[in-house]
Amino acid sequence: MRLKYIIISAVISLLIWSVLFLFVLKKELTVGLYKELFDLKTAHAEKSASPRFFIIAGSNGFYSHDAETFEKMLGLPATNLSVAVMFSLDYLLERYRGLLKSGDVVYLPLEYVNYNGKHINGSFGDVYDITIEKNFSKLTLKRFCNCFGMFDIPYFIESVGENLLVAAGFKPLVTAGSLTPYGDIADNTRQAAENYRNFINSIPPASVKFTCANSAIKKFLQYAADKNITVIGGLPTTFDDTKIPPEVQHSIEKTFTGNGAFFITAPNRSLYPREDFFDTSYHLHRTGQIKHSGIIAGEMLKKYPELFPQGRK
Repeated sequence: MRLKYIIISAVISLLIWSVLFLFVLKKELTVGLYKELFDLKTAHAEKSASPRFFIIAGSNGFYSHDAETFEKMLGLPATNLSVAVMFSLDYLLERYRGLLKSGDVVYLPLEYVNYNGKHINGSFGDVYDITIEKNFSKLTLKRFCNCFGMFDIPYFIESVGENLLVAAGFKPLVTAGSLTPYGDIADNTRQAAENYRNFINSIPPASVKFTCANSAIKKFLQYAADKNITVIGGLPTTFDDTKIPPEVQHSIEKTFTGNGAFFITAPNRSLYPREDFFDTSYHLHRTGQIKHSGIIAGEMLKKYPELFPQGRK
């Protein structure tokens, strides 16, 4: 009899816990901020007909690349669809599939973490879907189980705390007001970067390795080939004291060219001095962001002119 009550209590507790996290609690400042960004980026992309140019990556794509610069140089309507690496690549690419059309060009300057052989858990995207967008259309039992582990006591405390801060008038660090209409971050100014200078100088150079590519990359490249969507791979920006073994760069390039896509590299392999960065090793400040985008766009025009017939000669 006692076992029966224990089971009933456990089921009721689980139901209450599920309802709390699915319908009541949400992290407005750290998870909820992305709804505004996704909406702005998607709305801008939908304004133009194909062929269009898109940048998709984690925050390296968001902070270190400028869609407006690419649009001016390549002659294609451009949107920066990048958000944050905490949204796993499989989630992000799946999310944008319905947006991409035949004739579009997608640039993927993916972070090196996508080549370390580890699958990045997509639970952050699932948590965002169900708590912020209340989108249950793709919530399978497996997805629910993957993200339910995040619904712990710290999440509960952080959610309550963030909602209290929002009620007190606090806003996320990044909002739609931080972006250009193209979806590029715009408040990562050189002046603001000075606030992070000591931190930037304290970060040790990353150890860049290639174990194998995230399976989501190959899956997306196959999808793109079937839909006549052009994909160009590239290297993410990072400090110029980072050692990138030639075999690592070759393996990354082969990930794309071996699956029907293109690949581009800048003469400096996207490596810049630390004074060009904003707040992390993947984030250039605004001046560097525009400069780097001009370099990459120039290399695209030089190597693949047939893809951009309206680009600057």
